[in-house]
Amino acid sequence: MQELISTLYLLIICLAFWGYGAIILGWLSKPNDFGSGITVAIGISAFILSCGYFELFHLASPLAFQIFLAIGIVLSLVQLKKIGFLGTNINRKFWLQEQFQASNSKALLASCVGISISVLCLLITLSYFYHLPLNQHDDFSGYLVLAKRILQEGYQGGDPFNDRSIEQGFGAGNYIIALLSSYLPAAASHLADTGIGLILLILLTLNAHKRVHISTSFAFPLVCIVIWCAVIINAPIVNASPLIVAGGLFVATISFYIQSNYGERYFDHVLLALLLSSLLVLKGNYIIPVCATGLCIYLCRLTIARLSRTALEFAIFLGCMLLFTLPWLIANWQFAKTPFYPLLGHGLVTPNALGLASLDQFADAILALLPYYVILISLLALLHRFKEALDQRLFFFISSLSIVIILLSCSLTMTSAGSLTRYSYVSLFGPMAFLALYALFNLSLKEVVSKSRLHISSALIFITLIGFSVPQLLDTMKRSSRGLIKVLIHSTSNMPYSLDVAREQLRINLLQNSLPLGSTVLLRLDTPFLIDFGRGKFHVMDWPGNVGPKPGVPYDQSPENLAQYLRDQGIQYIAYSYGNEALFSIRDPELASRQNHPNPWIRTQAVRTFAVQNQLQVLGRRYPRIFDNGQDFVINISEPMISKQ
Repeated sequence: MQELISTLYLLIICLAFWGYGAIILGWLSKPNDFGSGITVAIGISAFILSCGYFELFHLASPLAFQIFLAIGIVLSLVQLKKIGFLGTNINRKFWLQEQFQASNSKALLASCVGISISVLCLLITLSYFYHLPLNQHDDFSGYLVLAKRILQEGYQGGDPFNDRSIEQGFGAGNYIIALLSSYLPAAASHLADTGIGLILLILLTLNAHKRVHISTSFAFPLVCIVIWCAVIINAPIVNASPLIVAGGLFVATISFYIQSNYGERYFDHVLLALLLSSLLVLKGNYIIPVCATGLCIYLCRLTIARLSRTALEFAIFLGCMLLFTLPWLIANWQFAKTPFYPLLGHGLVTPNALGLASLDQFADAILALLPYYVILISLLALLHRFKEALDQRLFFFISSLSIVIILLSCSLTMTSAGSLTRYSYVSLFGPMAFLALYALFNLSLKEVVSKSRLHISSALIFITLIGFSVPQLLDTMKRSSRGLIKVLIHSTSNMPYSLDVAREQLRINLLQNSLPLGSTVLLRLDTPFLIDFGRGKFHVMDWPGNVGPKPGVPYDQSPENLAQYLRDQGIQYIAYSYGNEALFSIRDPELASRQNHPNPWIRTQAVRTFAVQNQLQVLGRRYPRIFDNGQDFVINISEPMISKQ
């Protein structure tokens, strides 16, 4: 029953996004030129960017999100009525009408079977994501904490000890989680990205095939492939980070550019800025893909438009990018004294910290892909410049070969030691989609192209999705095959990250009741996202020792130096889950082995976490405990020590 409610709520959210997107397209462009996928993407982008004002002025709340959805639903109903989808025209406008009126019974049967299988796959996939366990660290101490703070405090909290709040960049993806969490329980948090992103990708896929006049019976198997690939990307479920939504927004940006006749109208560049700005603030990892996509677009424009016009369009684009991201830039400056991670300054990140704000991790995750983007930009400019002169077979061959080259490069990148597979996937998904859609749309515009060749060009998208999934699938089978099988059969009771929320909430409530109202507390708990952040000032250490006000957390000094550092920041109490070592125990062989991990980011996190937790254990014996349930303690470090052991 809960899965059905979650699916209905997802559809309501997407319908609201469609309503906002339709209004914006009506103002700035020709809405009938674009499909529902691009319209939903415009609505998602508008939501993400408007949340910058929530972050800046601390205005977010469950009520604000519900009002946002209510207005979006009203706008969508008005637009549906306007275009004739409501009322007497519904039968004539129904999008499958042509299939049901077809005299070919085989085509009708194929369409019905395709639709049924696709809908079934979608429902199974959404149920699969709903039952996936939450990540015991990244989600419990990071993404869910920040989403909870948005709902309770009106913004992400400005916590200088939470590494996730800094390394994520602006963190607009947490507002999507908060939007979903304003109604659904924490167990459904994975749907915030995978559910919305999957629906977006499916709509974009259907729109692409409708544009090149390919039958429904051919389009729906492709939808099943899209669903399958979304499962593969998230099969290990590292965390609730925004990945599928990002992939959808990249595809929507490229599709919009092509369908708008390559940015023919000036307002098209405002909408391009809207889409890419939302990706920029969604997560810090997407900085390079956003820049590469923007360069591809304007380098292509330069080959078909005058230099003066292209320069003006680019100026409009950059000006709108600055305008759209301005509230996020100001909010980040207020919090961390730097407007833009990871490029402009370190802010609260100490000089020896590792995260996206440092060159090592940033280079490992993103900059290693730059050679492929250089190839992409050069290739796209060449294809765009000479597309009319190229023979269609040569055009198809060059496009296909380019996809294969980038696919192989991506596979090598994703399977290399210490790589961040899921982020590499999304980073290269944009260029792949650019090439696939570019070839598909341009081939469809050539009058001499046969239907069979259109089907072959559509296979480019199949190659993109299936090919990218292979290294991810191998990685999944290697690392989490047993857990994946349990999830697929919904046997989550024995999953390592399974959580009894009701029991954990009671445990957290008892701990929090021991604290005076309004006190300032450092949290290193199993489930800090269950804290009521409105009852005090709470700092959550997700990766202890990585970030903090200068001169930085003294993880390599004595326990008393840590206590004094915390007192200097106004912290009175420390709450620590010593029983499970905050779900990061040195007794766990896999976690202990991270101290020697080949990736310096993972290795540094583990070393510092264990060091700080050892300090907390010592402080727990030295200072008076105001709460101890055998699993968690709360100590008052503002009082004199009771022991120096």
